[in-house]
Amino acid sequence: MNITETCDDTDEQKDKPNLIVNVQVKPASAADNGYLKDAVTNIQEKVSTDIIEKVYADGAYQSPGNREFADMNSIELITSGLQGRQSKYDLEMKEGELVVTHIETGEIIPAYKTGDKWRIATTGKSKYRYFTNEQIATAELRHELAAIPGQEQMKRNNVEATIFQYCFHTRNNKTRYRGLLRHKLFTFARCLWINHVRLGNYLITISQRAHENGLITDFRYIKTSIREKLFIVFDFLLPCFSKIGNEKSTNYFFKLKIATI
Repeated sequence: MNITETCDDTDEQKDKPNLIVNVQVKPASAADNGYLKDAVTNIQEKVSTDIIEKVYADGAYQSPGNREFADMNSIELITSGLQGRQSKYDLEMKEGELVVTHIETGEIIPAYKTGDKWRIATTGKSKYRYFTNEQIATAELRHELAAIPGQEQMKRNNVEATIFQYCFHTRNNKTRYRGLLRHKLFTFARCLWINHVRLGNYLITISQRAHENGLITDFRYIKTSIREKLFIVFDFLLPCFSKIGNEKSTNYFFKLKIATI
């Protein structure tokens, strides 16, 4: 299950609630980095006409394909880290030369170009240690992520809070439902409820501010506004019977309509 929500903190939007704008439910074997492209594309095409400038995600969403997708769409992809263990060597290209630094000792080890790789002398079982261009690019990306301000990195915690609200009534973070369809229905309903509560709290907050400023607030308007902002309609169709030869089958149809205003 993957949840995507807004995190706009500009002056115009900082007082408004962050809302869930995309929900994806896949089998447990699905990789985390496989969610990002579909989520961003769906939001751009079906949810909002606003330009997506930044995407904050966990390190598990990092992949070369997602980085390329973000660059092609002029999106800054900010992740909390990279998958895989940190190497004991820090790599950095300076003026066309590779600078290799041992992280624990701080020793700078001379590196030499051999073909399309770089190598350093080691004292272990292997006489040399080789570094590929891909490893150098990964080290450069680690430097970029480490340079991101802490305030920017903390924005992902808002989504973690949403996950906590989503799992609040589960046991050991497991639902009581079985099957992909049931999980999808539960996830859609739960995320709609989260948006509903956030919108309701926001309307109550602005009404209190209006009251403090001497304006008269009609709380009946708040209740009506919530219904207008977000509603869900379940449309059940009666069973449809069909007969093929001597066998009679029953097809049950279930249709879920979601609408926002």
